[in-house]
Amino acid sequence: MTKNMKPKFKIKKKCRITQGYADNATSIYKEDGRLGHGAIDYQCGYGTPVSCDNTSFVYKVFKPLQLKSNWVGVYMLVPTDDKDVFYENGIGHFSKVLVEEGTLISENTLVGEEGNSGQVFSGSAGRFITVAEQLAGDKRGSHTHEWYRKVKRTRDRPKYRLRKASGGSYIDEDGYYYEILDFDNGYKGMVDPMQFVDHSDPLQEKKEKLKELSGFLGDLVALLLLIKQRSRLEFLLPAIQDKIKKL
Repeated sequence: MTKNMKPKFKIKKKCRITQGYADNATSIYKEDGRLGHGAIDYQCGYGTPVSCDNTSFVYKVFKPLQLKSNWVGVYMLVPTDDKDVFYENGIGHFSKVLVEEGTLISENTLVGEEGNSGQVFSGSAGRFITVAEQLAGDKRGSHTHEWYRKVKRTRDRPKYRLRKASGGSYIDEDGYYYEILDFDNGYKGMVDPMQFVDHSDPLQEKKEKLKELSGFLGDLVALLLLIKQRSRLEFLLPAIQDKIKKL
C-alpha cells in the first residue's frame, strides 16, 4: 500500500454542509450514547448521485425497507498503510443504493442517491419525517450523512466491533473481526471527516506541472535549433572543402 495512505474527504463534492461533526449536543444523540453529531451532513438535492471518496470494500449495505427505521446506507472499509488498520466509511439517508455488499469499489464510484431515509429532521416541517411520509414520496429533510471511524482487524473477538447487516459480528473471509478503536471518545469511535480534507492548492500543482512542461519545451526548442544548425553546416561543408582545396 502507499506510504502514509489515509482516507480522503472531498469537501468540494459535498455541495452545502448542513451539519458538522460534534454539532447539536441534544438529547437525540445523548440517548444513543453520543455527545453530539458524529458525522458530516451535506445536501446536494434529492436523488443526486453520491460517490465514495476512496478505493474501498463494501462490507455492509442497508437497502430500502430492510430496517424498520428505513435507514438506507453503505458501509465501506478504507485501507491505510498499516495492513491491519482501516477506516469505516459510512454514507447514508439514501433513496437508493447503487453498490452491492461484498464488492471492492474504486475511488469516485457512485454508491447511492441522496434521500431522506431513516431518522431525518426537516426544518421546513419543524419535525422528523415519518417512514410513511418517506414511502409516500415526501422529499423533505433530504441530505447525505457521512462518517469515518478507525478500526483494526484482530483474531480475538473485541467488545466493540463492526457488525453485519443481520446484527452478528462482521468477520472477513480470513477470519478477522474488526475492532472499533477509541469507541469511548463520546462519538462511538467516529472522528471528524474534515481532518481528511486535502488542503493543498490545486492551482499550485498545475503551476508546477506547467513549469516542468515549459522547461521541457525550452530544452526541445534548443535541441531543434542545434539540429537545424548542424544540418546547415553539413549542407555547406562540401562547398567549404572545395574552396580549401583551391587555396
